[in-house]
Amino acid sequence: MKIAQSIVLREASIGPYMLELTLADGTFIQIESRWSIHDSNHGAEKEWYADEGEEVLKYVRKLIGVQVLEIRIDERVGGMVIKFANGIDIRVPADVNFEAWNLHRKDGTMLVSLPGGEVSKWLPSA
Repeated sequence: MKIAQSIVLREASIGPYMLELTLADGTFIQIESRWSIHDSNHGAEKEWYADEGEEVLKYVRKLIGVQVLEIRIDERVGGMVIKFANGIDIRVPADVNFEAWNLHRKDGTMLVSLPGGEVSKWLPSA
């Protein structure tokens, strides 16, 4: 499932045990589990946990202002990939014990990766 495309990352912050991302269209993403950054330009990958604080934020803030090409949700396994125009991907796998991520859109759509990988959807009422 493809969620968004061609939207700039506007803000990144760290909360208690979570990374929060806000896109220019108001889409809000919380990452509450392990995740990784993959740099296709250098073949590098770094795994992070949401509670690693300022070190994480320092790296992610470099993505502010960069265009998000797409957000892809794999409903079969509960994973999410956020692809940026500069060749960076943020990859969030499902977590066996916790909600790994959730995504909220201004239209009321909400997606949540439940423990074990199921994705729950709440869609706006017509």
